[in-house]
Amino acid sequence: MEHISQLEENICDLWGPGVLITEIPGDTIRKGMPPQYACYYWLDHWRLGNLVEEDIKTIWQFLEQHFLHWLEGLSLIGEVSDGVHMIIALEGILFVSCNAHYFIQRMVLT
Repeated sequence: MEHISQLEENICDLWGPGVLITEIPGDTIRKGMPPQYACYYWLDHWRLGNLVEEDIKTIWQFLEQHFLHWLEGLSLIGEVSDGVHMIIALEGILFVSCNAHYFIQRMVLT
């Protein structure tokens, strides 16, 4: 999350909204957006781990602060369509994790 949290609005300092990806030199993207690997694979790393409550809070915080920056990053590396699949997978992970956490809390309290 440290690397992907570096994403920010207009990370490559593009010259205006609506710029076609084909108009952006590859060097501009490589230099301007260093966390390309993290942008694409962060969810895979989370899935391989064992999510705990703190991880879920971190993911929510990331989504609140950097969701649009992440989508912009995915668009710059040509992976927006995979981003849709990642969002669907993330929804499933958070749903299961949140329900499991709620269930465990209910069992402990009763």
